[in-house]
Amino acid sequence: MTKRMLLLLVMMWGVLTPVATWANTASDCDFDDSGWVDFVDFLAFAGAYGSLQTAYDLNGNGSVDFPDFLTFVRFYGQTVGQPAAFEMSAALPGGATMDMVWAPSGRFVMGSIDSEPGRDADEGPRHTVTISRGFYLGKYEVTQGQWASVMGTTPWQGKNYVQEHPDHPAVYVSWEDAQAFVQRLNTAAGDSLYRLPTEAEWEYACRAGTTSIWSFGDDELLLGDYAWYYDNAGNKGEAYAHRAGSKRPNPWGLYDMHGNVWEWCQDWYGAYSDKGQDPVGPESGRLHVLRGGDFNYNASGTRSASRYFALAPYDAYIGFRVLREER
Repeated sequence: MTKRMLLLLVMMWGVLTPVATWANTASDCDFDDSGWVDFVDFLAFAGAYGSLQTAYDLNGNGSVDFPDFLTFVRFYGQTVGQPAAFEMSAALPGGATMDMVWAPSGRFVMGSIDSEPGRDADEGPRHTVTISRGFYLGKYEVTQGQWASVMGTTPWQGKNYVQEHPDHPAVYVSWEDAQAFVQRLNTAAGDSLYRLPTEAEWEYACRAGTTSIWSFGDDELLLGDYAWYYDNAGNKGEAYAHRAGSKRPNPWGLYDMHGNVWEWCQDWYGAYSDKGQDPVGPESGRLHVLRGGDFNYNASGTRSASRYFALAPYDAYIGFRVLREER
C-alpha cells in the first residue's frame, strides 16, 4: 500500500468501522506527543507501515499493517486527554472552596454531523477549533453553598422545581448574576482570573478528547449513568437539579457536563464564528448561549454538541460553572 492510498483512507476515516476489540487510546496514536493525533502522526505512521516498529504496531500482532491503520484512523483528529487528578482547589469569598479541573490546550472538531440523532441545524457546520491556552474549569456546577458564600443571597429560596441544599446547583441566576459572581471572585483574587467559559471552551471541555455523541460514547442507554435528565429525574417525580457530582464524570473528571442544569456561556448566541482559534460568539445580541441540558429535558439536549439560548426568565433549569485562566 502506498502512502497516497493511506492518505486517501485517512480522509475517509468517517466511513471506516474499526474492530471493537482494538482497545487502544488516542495517546497510543500521538506519536510525537503533541497532545493531538494529527497529520504529523499520520506521516510517522505511514513511514513505519509494513515494518516491525513496535511503537506503531497498535494491535500487537508483530507487524505494522492495515488493522493498525484502522486503529489509527479511529483516533485521528482527537485530543489526548490528561489525568483527571490534575486539579486545584480555589478559595472563594466567604470561606467556601471550588474544585477545578485542568483542560489542556488542543484542538477538537466542534458541532455535530448531519446524521446525529436529535441534531439541530445550528450545530453546524462542523469545524476544527484550536484552544490555544489551557484553563481550569469548575469540576462541578456552581452550588447553592458556593453562591451563598460569595454573594450572600439565596435567589432559589421558595421557588418551584428546587431542592434546597448546599451541594445542589445554584439556580434562578441570570447571565448578569453569573457575571456578578465572577466579578466578586476576581475582586477577591486581585486579578481578572475568572470568567464564564466561551461556548467553544465549554464544548471542548465537555468532549474531553472524544468525538462521540456524548463524552461516554453513542449509546443512549448509558446516559442515566452520567446525566440527570427527563427520563431519570423530571419524569420520576424529581423535577429539580440534583446534587452536583452524583453521576459519573467525563474523561477529564468534569461532572454534570451532560444534564442537571443548563450552563451559561460567555458568548452571545448566533452562528458559529469562522475563526479557527479561540472563537467567540457575535459581538452583540439578545440571547446568551446555554449548554448541557437539564433535569427536565430530553436526551438529545444533553449531547456534547447541543446548543440552547436564553434571555429571560431565568429559572430552575439554568446554572453555570466558572473558568479560571492560568497566568
